[in-house]
Amino acid sequence: MINFGGAGSYGAAVSIPEFDAALAAASDEVHDLALRARALVLDVLPADVLETIDGTDIGYGWTRGYKGTICVSSVYARWINLGLPNGVDLPDPAGLLQGTGKKHRHVRIASLADLDQPAVRGLLEASSAANPRPATPNRVDHRQNEGFFGRE
Repeated sequence: MINFGGAGSYGAAVSIPEFDAALAAASDEVHDLALRARALVLDVLPADVLETIDGTDIGYGWTRGYKGTICVSSVYARWINLGLPNGVDLPDPAGLLQGTGKKHRHVRIASLADLDQPAVRGLLEASSAANPRPATPNRVDHRQNEGFFGRE
């Protein structure tokens, strides 16, 4: 797992080279979807979330483990899933959430039109609100990193 941030630190962002390496097998279209999903997630979630990579899963949350996860972007051959660990408890008036897990649900993103639905942002906002930041004095704003976009 790639993780940029010490124990208990927040706000660590994965650099573009690490992000690109995790998505090396993805098509250009899926890579673009993943980058745009990342931009949306980073726009919606608090600035000091921890971003981690485990294989082709990019996690966003307060800890390195599943317990503190707010959402996860999982990359597949022709789409990405935006997974919400507490998805079963979130309001979903648009009916976007899929899955049969005890708690986890996901939104399948196969096109930019899927990602641009206002309900996707609403689900991310609801997941963020349902997973508040634990108390800690060590916070860093990951949006200070340059170059979120651009596959070399």
